Amino acid sequence: MYLYHSLPPNLTGTTLYPLNMMKGIIDDIFQDQAKKYEGREQLMQTKIPKLGCLWNDVLHFSPISFEQMYNALYDSLTKYAPENLKIKYPIHRKFLKIDSELLNQDNLCIFLNQVEIPTYNFTGFEDQFIIFQNEKEIIQIDISPTQIDKYNEAFQKGRRLLIYSHSPHVFYKGYIELEKFGICNFSYYST
Repeated sequence: MYLYHSLPPNLTGTTLYPLNMMKGIIDDIFQDQAKKYEGREQLMQTKIPKLGCLWNDVLHFSPISFEQMYNALYDSLTKYAPENLKIKYPIHRKFLKIDSELLNQDNLCIFLNQVEIPTYNFTGFEDQFIIFQNEKEIIQIDISPTQIDKYNEAFQKGRRLLIYSHSPHVFYKGYIELEKFGICNFSYYST
């Protein structure tokens, strides 16, 4: 299974760290990346079942390709977004595409993300977390109708768009040396 991770535009160095590892090593990038959690700060302190660590102690990957994700995003954008948002395109992003078999399997966990979890407290939702075994049988690799509905709703109601909010995640407990993996470029042009 391939895993995808969008790289921040201000990426420096040769190592991709989980957010909590950045603190004290590259504080400026930590501060910048922590902004993603404004209004959802308690998520940063949420424990991940199966891995025994916090949400920001892991790297977050998507099993859904960037092409699928941005095609769905663009479809919602063209149908529902106000004109002033449409000027943010084209998209140029760098991302990692990693064969999951190249990572330490003991440090991988799938978050199915198939139900609403109201307070970022995963107690009672442990079944949404699966140790990384036989992942091809467990996880859907296409973007879900729920995710598309969330894109549509965000554009229709002018809400903050969380690109991965209702899609499966693969968590990796550890860091990644970038030179071991290829960095891909992705460009998307709206017409």
